[in-house]
Formats: sequence, structure tokens, C-alpha cells
Amino acid sequence: MTKRSSRVILIFSILFVMMLACNFSPEGNSDDRDATVQSLSTSVAATTTAIAVEVQTTPAIAQPQATVPPVVEVPAPAVPQATEDLQATQAAGQALAATEAAGQALAATEAAIAPLKADLARYGVDPQRGQLAWVHPPLRLEIDQYMGRSFGNNFPTVIVQDFLLSADIVWDTEYGAAGCAFVFRSDGNQSKPNQYMVWMTRLTNGRVDFMVFAQGQLVGVRDFYANGIDAAFDGGNGATNNLTVVGRGNQFKVYTNGELLGSADPNAPIPPLILPAEPPIPANISNPSVRAAYEAAVAEYRQTISRLKNEYNNRVAIAKKANKNFPAGIVAMGAMAESGRTMCEFNNAYLWLIAP
Repeated sequence: MTKRSSRVILIFSILFVMMLACNFSPEGNSDDRDATVQSLSTSVAATTTAIAVEVQTTPAIAQPQATVPPVVEVPAPAVPQATEDLQATQAAGQALAATEAAGQALAATEAAIAPLKADLARYGVDPQRGQLAWVHPPLRLEIDQYMGRSFGNNFPTVIVQDFLLSADIVWDTEYGAAGCAFVFRSDGNQSKPNQYMVWMTRLTNGRVDFMVFAQGQLVGVRDFYANGIDAAFDGGNGATNNLTVVGRGNQFKVYTNGELLGSADPNAPIPPLILPAEPPIPANISNPSVRAAYEAAVAEYRQTISRLKNEYNNRVAIAKKANKNFPAGIVAMGAMAESGRTMCEFNNAYLWLIAP
């Protein structure tokens, strides 16, 4: 093998590694994306330099000389040399084309990520420390059944630790006790999951709950009155609201429409139970029918209070024993309702993995 052929093979090897790096997959294990971009830029520059040196410094290969008898002339074997030169020229051309294509792909990827990096800064996330896991195509989830649930994600194998998850959500629900959700750091168990969830509902024109599930049981909750904090929040049917969650360790920040609603810690104690007030005594209590209705309302109230207290005490007891620390897991988007038709549409959804 000639020296020139060895250099061409070396150039092809560099380009092959570079193209593999360009084929970034959010589902596999990969280095920090900015490091990958720097590596690709270095590879492109090194390859271009190598090709330029090859063209400028490689001397022309002399024609092989043959010893022949003085009378009979033997033509010099020029064809193999010409073939080698042609192959080298084609290889150099292909290498240049591949380098140019890789550069164009890299530029296109950077252009797509640029607006997301600007968005990250709004949420206190350093765009230089982390990588884009995925940008999700529009996802529409619909349910119409009692205690209906529906979840989706086109990239189910991406494992999340520290992250930013964001989407513009359009909802259309029959009742207020229905809404749209993010699930994250889930172990994927269908019946008894360990996971965190942020659920955005139309109740009281907009509430958002951070919830912790251990072995499928609700063991932690933090409620945010979105409409009372975020002036842009719209609880009406057909409205669009942005939901963004930033998770670092056991601290989660919840935003709607760019407004911070608050922070949640899965290990925080369950808040005290707030009970409804007892029915007021009517003014005409001396009326037998009014008294009977009042007494029936009081009896129902006391039964409700007893049930709520028992449920709360059981939840507190379970929460004290449950493991609520889930350092890593998968993510999903979902629609949930107690009853009636519910539709959630997720647009401009993306997941950013925050580097440790």
C-alpha cells in the first residue's frame, strides 16, 4: 500500500467517526452535547487540514522503470499508477463532500437548538451545561371514561435525572376535575408506579398539583393556585397554557406561562387537612321541615368529615413509611379525568437534560 493510500484511509477513518458523532440519538448514552459540538468542529478542521496537506505536499509518484533488452521495448506500466491516482482523487473529493455535509448538519442542529437555549435561560438553566434529549411532535390524548388515564411519549427509553420539561398545552374537558399532566422519574410500573407527577386542572379556573406516588399510592402533594399567581393563566376550555417543570435532585420548580408557581420537595410533610365548615343553622330552625333538612345536612357533613379524616390519617401513615426519593426514571405526558370527555394536546414539547 502506498503512502498516499494510507493517508486517504486515515482521512476516511476520521470522517466516519465524525459522521457517527453527528448521528446524535437522544435515546442512547451520549456525552455532553456542547462537548460533542466542539469535537465535531475540531474533527472538521483537522480533516480539512489533512486534505489540504495531502494535496499540497504529496510528491508525484514516479513512473516505475523497467530494465529491458536493448532491442525489444517494453512499455512502462502506467495504467496501475493512473488508477491509483484516480482513486485517490475520488477519495479526496468524497472526503471533502462528507466534511461539508457534516458541517451543514451541525449548523442546522445548532440553529434548531438556539431558541431553546434562550428559553432555558428564563428558567435558570445554563444552556452550556446539558444537552437536548428530544423535541416532541404534537401529541393529542383523549379519554372518555370513568377515572380515565392516557399517557404518551415517542421517546420512552430516555432516562431522566436533572431536567427541564416544557410544553404548550391545549385542553378541552367536560368537567373541571380533569386535566393534563407530566410524569417524570417514573419506574414505568403500570399498576404500582414509583413516580412524580405535575397535574394541571381547570378546578377553580386553574390549579396545579405536584404529586408523589410510591408503589401506586399517593404519598405526597403540593397544591398551587395557578390562576391566583399567574395572571396569564386561562382555565377556559380550548385555552393554551405553558407548563414547565425544572427538577434538580429533590427540588422541583413548577412554572405556568413562564411564571414561577413555587417549589416542591417530595419529602416535605403532607400539609394539614383543611375541612369544610359545618352547615349554618337556618334562621327558621323552629320549622319542622327546615329542622329535618338541617339535621340531615349535619349528619351528612359529619360522615364526610369522618371519611376525610380517616383518609388523611391513612395517607400520613403511609407517607411516613414510603420511600419518596426517585433519582432517575422515564418521562411521559398524560391526560386524566374523574369522568367525562377530556382532551389534552401537547405542542412545542421538549426535554433538556441538565448536566450534573
